Amino acid sequence: MSAPTPPELTPDALLGALAHELRGPLNVCSMWLELLELNAERPDEVRKAAQVMRRNIAHQAKLIRELDDVARLLGGGIELEPTTVDLAALLRGACDRWRATAAERGVGFVDDLDAPGTLVEADEERLLQALGYCVDNALAATPAGGRVTVRLRRGDDHAECAITDTGEGLDPAEVDRFFTAPLQGPRRQKGLGLRLVIARHIVGRHGGDLTIASAGAAHGCTLTVRLPLRGQHR
Repeated sequence: MSAPTPPELTPDALLGALAHELRGPLNVCSMWLELLELNAERPDEVRKAAQVMRRNIAHQAKLIRELDDVARLLGGGIELEPTTVDLAALLRGACDRWRATAAERGVGFVDDLDAPGTLVEADEERLLQALGYCVDNALAATPAGGRVTVRLRRGDDHAECAITDTGEGLDPAEVDRFFTAPLQGPRRQKGLGLRLVIARHIVGRHGGDLTIASAGAAHGCTLTVRLPLRGQHR
């Protein structure tokens, strides 16, 4: 399977994403600082303000790390360290963690990983990062009572991991621009649009591709990662 070229994330789009994402936590902290000035003699309000600001500062630090990842990926600054990876085994271990996260959110989680001999050449840490971002997006878009399914299949020359959710779907126009407008649309909450840009570039660096499909706005989405099997990379 030939390696597709991941869509460009232009400098303008990257700067716009940076401004948009970093503005949110700063606005929240600014608001709570004003409340602190008004309620400085009320210990409960001071503690609440400190907790909110701490969460938002941590969120902002995480966004900065992810933006640094984007910049390094676009600039070729990330070197992969590929080894032979049993994709089914890798996913089985990860699904245990993802299932616990889903349970905390009241979301059902199903895995279907019956694909023995699915060996790929991959940087295990980076590939797991990409797959994790896809699952995070599915969980974030799925309300309590919904379901996320992770399915692995082995083709003649490629492995295919499909992450399907019953959450917010996309109309055709949103599908077309999903990876080139990383912070627009209904599934871009809390920086997840940028995470999927990172995921697609990581998968592309492995000679694979990441695509999204949806039957419409109320019908969930499927994120599909395709990777060449070991010995098929070109």
